[in-house]
Amino acid sequence: MTEAQANEYLRNRLWQKAKDIYDSIVEASGTDQPSSGRRHSKEQVIACLYGRTECCLELQQYDQVTQDCHRLLKLLALAENVTANSNGSAVPAPSTESPSPTPSSSSTGSSSSSSTGKGGTKSTTNGTSASVAGAGSTESKVRKRLIHSLCKQQKFAEAEVILQEWAAGSGAGNQDLGRYLDRLKVLLLQMATSSSGGSSPSGPGVDGGGETVAEPTTTTSSSSSSTVSSLSSLNDEYEQIETKLDKLILNNLPPDRYTKQLGRIESQLKVGNAGSSGSRAVVAGGGGGGTAASGGGNKVGNSNHHVTEKHGKATGGNKGMPMDKLNSITCVYCTLSFADRAELRAHCQTESHQNIIMSDEGRDWKWRPPPRGFVAESYTVCEKFQDNQNCHYGNQCVEAHGVDELNEWKERFEYRKKKLQRARDKELYGKSYTEQLLERWVQAPSPEKVMRERVEGVEDSCSHDLVTTISSKVSKREWSFVLKSKRYLKAVALLQDAHRNHFVLKQVCPGEPRTAGSGNNSGSGAKKSLINVGKSGPSTEVELNSEQEWIAPVASAEKGETAATLLEHRVKVGFSTEIYGTFRQTVVFDFGREPVLVKHICVDVVPVTEVDKIQEIKKDIVMSTAERWDETNSEIFEFTTAPIPHMHTPAYTADAEREKDLLVRYPLPKASTFVLTQSTITEKKLTRNNYRNRIHELLYVEEIARYEQIARYNLTTRLSIVTNYLLTPSGMATSTAKYSHSGELFALMKLGKDVSEDTSAGRLILNNCQAVYIAAARETIPAGEKRKVYEAVIEDKGKNMIYLKVSAKAVTGLGLKPDTEFLSDIQFQPNRLTYCEWHQAIDKIADFRIIFPEIFAEPSIPWTPQRQWDASLDPKLNSKQKEAVVAITTPVNVPLPPILLIGPFGTGKTYTLAQAIKQLLLQEGTKILICTHSNSAADLYIKDYLHLWVEEGMTEARPLRVYYHKRWVATVNSIVQK
Repeated sequence: MTEAQANEYLRNRLWQKAKDIYDSIVEASGTDQPSSGRRHSKEQVIACLYGRTECCLELQQYDQVTQDCHRLLKLLALAENVTANSNGSAVPAPSTESPSPTPSSSSTGSSSSSSTGKGGTKSTTNGTSASVAGAGSTESKVRKRLIHSLCKQQKFAEAEVILQEWAAGSGAGNQDLGRYLDRLKVLLLQMATSSSGGSSPSGPGVDGGGETVAEPTTTTSSSSSSTVSSLSSLNDEYEQIETKLDKLILNNLPPDRYTKQLGRIESQLKVGNAGSSGSRAVVAGGGGGGTAASGGGNKVGNSNHHVTEKHGKATGGNKGMPMDKLNSITCVYCTLSFADRAELRAHCQTESHQNIIMSDEGRDWKWRPPPRGFVAESYTVCEKFQDNQNCHYGNQCVEAHGVDELNEWKERFEYRKKKLQRARDKELYGKSYTEQLLERWVQAPSPEKVMRERVEGVEDSCSHDLVTTISSKVSKREWSFVLKSKRYLKAVALLQDAHRNHFVLKQVCPGEPRTAGSGNNSGSGAKKSLINVGKSGPSTEVELNSEQEWIAPVASAEKGETAATLLEHRVKVGFSTEIYGTFRQTVVFDFGREPVLVKHICVDVVPVTEVDKIQEIKKDIVMSTAERWDETNSEIFEFTTAPIPHMHTPAYTADAEREKDLLVRYPLPKASTFVLTQSTITEKKLTRNNYRNRIHELLYVEEIARYEQIARYNLTTRLSIVTNYLLTPSGMATSTAKYSHSGELFALMKLGKDVSEDTSAGRLILNNCQAVYIAAARETIPAGEKRKVYEAVIEDKGKNMIYLKVSAKAVTGLGLKPDTEFLSDIQFQPNRLTYCEWHQAIDKIADFRIIFPEIFAEPSIPWTPQRQWDASLDPKLNSKQKEAVVAITTPVNVPLPPILLIGPFGTGKTYTLAQAIKQLLLQEGTKILICTHSNSAADLYIKDYLHLWVEEGMTEARPLRVYYHKRWVATVNSIVQK
């Protein structure tokens, strides 16, 4: 077990394993062990103790962190005394402290405790000795970590002692550091005061339910906030100060003899984050605590509060590109538009543009970035690291520390090479076929009209499964697509950039009409003729100039769009890798009209040790305790009804077609087809690169879980069969009578006391199901036949009753008769449309900066007394609500991240947002979109605020109310209907 192995576990966030290795090294250093060859150096022991504190912080073992930090301070003080001795200073008394003392009760006290040498002279960790040690950065890092652990344990008095010693040492010699230490001292006092008021345990970074999120420079919450809210606000302030202290220690304090050793540990944990924010939004949610505004950059505890309201503004920022400029002369890499190509060419010579096209951004990488100036063949493995699992140069080493890092360096080189080649192919200002297609897809009101997985008039098949799992790191795969259509193949392309260097087009053979001389006609650019059996014409392999896309030559356009006979096109796609990971690609087949046909390939290259683990997780997800009727075990008859002319309007038909298309595009997840990739299981962070596919998989997991919940309430019951029924809504004088027609009947199903409107089970079914499957109970199924199952729709829902509409086909098949009872097995069917719409929403995201805004600087809300006490602001707003309004109404040219309002019910979130909207309406050219989670919440803004402002003469407040087209007009408030 070596320190390098522990550092490797740190890199992979395996905290317990890393801690175990650090434990063994630290324990071995305190005793003579002949078998170990030599004792560990003091530098290595200090590094291991520091690494162990990192692990213990993540494992929330704060007492151990406190012990280790005290030991580190003693070791550092001893080292400074030795250094002073070597420089001719006074000789300290001999100490019994070993390079890494064993744990003892003396190491758990405050830092003012001392170790006494044999001569009786004290070596302390405070006073003058601490001041000398504080000249370097290591002691400051340890003290900061010690204060953090003490605060986690609510030992604020001890933390204050450590802070005073720190301020007397490092803080006394650095003005900026001293200022932040003073702020931290005030904050500790406030934390101690708040904590002593009987609140729940809380320290820096402790999440509180529904707390107030304050500005980074705010040290106290409003007087109306609860103790939990105050603590939470102080926690946010603590995090801001810790971040500042990290930067000051790194940049302002001189390195010491241990800085490099500790830097190797810290480098395993760093995650870069840069860029700028170009979007603004306001979100309000319910929870505990008061109402407040946050400029972002802070952790918000308990993010699972109900989000109830949203308010957005137009996208701005330096990197954002308006949609109407996408068709102008554009640098697609930098998302900038230019007046002419001369300007574009000048831009292409700039260093910033060159950095972007030669970067390896767009993928999430695991290891260190490779050294620049080397080609892939020049990358080598560091011999010192191979022999000792340690390298003197650390992160500055230009050789790879291990085979896995070497392979990723080669992978990154190929990724950059492919990216640069594509830039050259389009001369940096032309757009490739792939980019043009993606642009049309982004701009299209209905993206499904641009790309689809099934296209009318095209029959497709593939030689292998499109989703596959491989356990060999060095792997190759091929997929041979056969496409039969009367239309000519115009283009084939690989769409996705992230894993482009792993996928290639190996062969394209466009079909040709069968003619008398077709066997000898090689065509322009053809390599050879392939003989096909059947009615289709021959396929001729074309010469590929690019491994990523093929476009039919201009001469082929003279043949027209379609042929007289069926054509058979053949395309072969290849994959190769030498690293583990999840690799995805989309293959596009263009037949000269939209939508184009797309096929999604996914290769999951998983270590053998992980295959069983993934299969077990998948088995747990798809395993169901209830039998599910589907086409494999039943003959299912979908619900159909006779058309009613006055209801079948073009809008109704279009809506029905859209819903049907969505259900086909995002099919029901089944045990046999459900895909769970290792990236979804192992990757801990959502990023721009993995968001789309990971959320798709998680939505399918949620849908499976929802079905399993609902399936628990499937039952066998007696249905009352009727031709009509009377529905009397509660609280209404009128009632509704419904009559069956065209051979249909109604079936009334009574709900038991456990599944009623007043129970969670009843709400689950009533709110999530729109149909049921019905089959005859206790029916004997002849051998070789399937059970007949009929779909019935839920027509109405009552408190203890569900009214089903049964189709004429079901009436005949089940032998139903009016005014009788029918014993049936019932399976509730969840409404899948909502999940399909969520999938579609994910696929419609064109720019993931909307979800992952880039923060290049700390947010700063411009505040002035004039804005805070503006006469136009409603005097009813309290100070925090005014702060929120000021943040929301800040001009869009001031870069701010999304703004979040958090507060429990009745704290004025809606009122605050309404006042912000009123202020925004006074600004020139403002466009406001108000989104809510319910119709009633949206109507509330109009009824209580916008309507009143319009009546007062503020015409800008007249809204455009967007209704759900199936909403019953009678449920709309009369004021809103105006």
